[in-house]
Amino acid sequence: MVKRATANIDSEYFIKPEDWLETIRFQVNTTPITTLLFVTPDQAAEEKVNFSSSGKPKFFTNLGTQIEVIPTPDATYEAELAYYSKIPSLSDVATSNWLLSSNPDIYLYGALLQAAPYLNDDGRMGVWGGLYRQGVETLKVQDERARVGSSSLRMRPRAMA
Repeated sequence: MVKRATANIDSEYFIKPEDWLETIRFQVNTTPITTLLFVTPDQAAEEKVNFSSSGKPKFFTNLGTQIEVIPTPDATYEAELAYYSKIPSLSDVATSNWLLSSNPDIYLYGALLQAAPYLNDDGRMGVWGGLYRQGVETLKVQDERARVGSSSLRMRPRAMA
């Protein structure tokens, strides 16, 4: 579900990718790279007061289908957004997606769980629900291992500003 998108930002607002669910990291690709700090919309309004002119973006917030950067960019900046994306829907044209390919049991047991009440098979809901949850937990473990791998954590001192 992790995707990356790049864009040139030259205004205060721009549209999120259509499949966006949640931001992981948002950065401006300057030298050095500037990681933008997330603020709530209320905090964004407060931060705007601190910037009377445009400049290199330092903060971002989510407003509906748009992302707002603060301050307003004073030039065109290349930005990179790492985000969690929606699971692509299945259709007659798109007959598979990454979830169905990697973990078909989640679809199978999810469908059986939803079908059980309509088939008057309420006794099997516990079985299907347990197998569905097991599939989701397996997917979570796979994701964690993919992100962290087998490497150990390393402490880095933080510079005081």
